[in-house]
Amino acid sequence: MAEKKHCHCTLKIIVLVLLVLLAAIGVTLWKSFYLPKVDSTTYQAVFLDNGQQYFGHLNGVGRYGPYLTDIYYVQSQMPASSNPADQKLSLVKLGKELHGPEDKMYLNWKHVIFWENLTADSQVVKGIAQEKLQRANPQAVAPAPVAPAAPAAPVAPTSAPIK
Repeated sequence: MAEKKHCHCTLKIIVLVLLVLLAAIGVTLWKSFYLPKVDSTTYQAVFLDNGQQYFGHLNGVGRYGPYLTDIYYVQSQMPASSNPADQKLSLVKLGKELHGPEDKMYLNWKHVIFWENLTADSQVVKGIAQEKLQRANPQAVAPAPVAPAAPAAPVAPTSAPIK
């Protein structure tokens, strides 16, 4: 009788282990087929619940933890006129801030609202390409020097009669 009880417990353990393995395989397959795919050939936009937006290469989706590399963000500059139409937006490379962060940002999924792959014709992707080109060769993309204006022809002093 003891042998049957032992055999019955062993069978339960084997079934339990098989169920856990099947569940793990199912979760892995679900992640690989149904989670959105990161296009490693382009940049991604990540939108956080505090209103911040970052652009870069998103890694670690569906694994241990997401992180961004080659990171940029949009900075707005409001002129003195305070007219929203006069607001200037510029793309800033992460790492030039006062605290000097490295070019890798670890994200907390709890604060990511959504992320999306950017297309090659995106204004952000074009801006990143231009910034990289300018950083690599500042003289290549520097604006053409403006020729100084020709000196004005001397004007003969005029005097008006005093009355």
